[in-house]
Amino acid sequence: MINLLRYNMMRLKKYGAFKISVITVAAVGLITVFLEKRQEDCYTHPYAHTYFSMVFMLILIISFLAGNFISKDYVDNTIRNKISIGHKRLDIFIANHITVFFMYILIALTWTTFYLLVGGFVLDTSEINKETMLVGGAVMFFAILAFSGVAVLLSTIVKNTLGGTLPAGFFYATLFIDVFNELIDSKLLNFLTDFLPNLQIVSLNTDKCDDKPVLHIVFSILIFIASFIGGYSIFRKTDLN
Repeated sequence: MINLLRYNMMRLKKYGAFKISVITVAAVGLITVFLEKRQEDCYTHPYAHTYFSMVFMLILIISFLAGNFISKDYVDNTIRNKISIGHKRLDIFIANHITVFFMYILIALTWTTFYLLVGGFVLDTSEINKETMLVGGAVMFFAILAFSGVAVLLSTIVKNTLGGTLPAGFFYATLFIDVFNELIDSKLLNFLTDFLPNLQIVSLNTDKCDDKPVLHIVFSILIFIASFIGGYSIFRKTDLN
């Protein structure tokens, strides 16, 4: 397992698009703080109002990179080589899950560090609702965990280049559920808005505390477990020859 993780991290270090993404997010965080400082007096909203919405956009972007990372293993027959030298399929699958979650959470943490934490030293934070941020942060963490599991599942189902685009495609397509939910009073749409991890994040904001945090976290955990079991069941039976 350690060797598999080490190998994945070595691949990640060489993954130019991901490195550029991390650097860009850090730069955007600092630039945003600088711009908000210059216009702080004319703001009608509290500092950090863009925090959750930016995390939402970043997850969409990283979904392309995470899906491509997993699918490349199939396209290049790297997984078959791992199995041929004695690695267990379960270990390979778990290592991929950990790596993909690391990709998602690193981007979120980079934005948190260079926007939220750095900004906290130079901008007025008196209007920030700490409870809202903490509760929202907890819901966001588990939603990211769940969506990373979905990303691995989708990339496992379609073991080619197309599979690399499915996580982002799923992320984008399900946004219409939130749009329709605003227009149509439907119990199913309400349920899906609460259930799907990316829609949980899109509903987070700094003005109002999440009113169903426990439910959202439970849903995220269930989605992760289901995606892990389903993904591994598919991967275990996949013919890699």
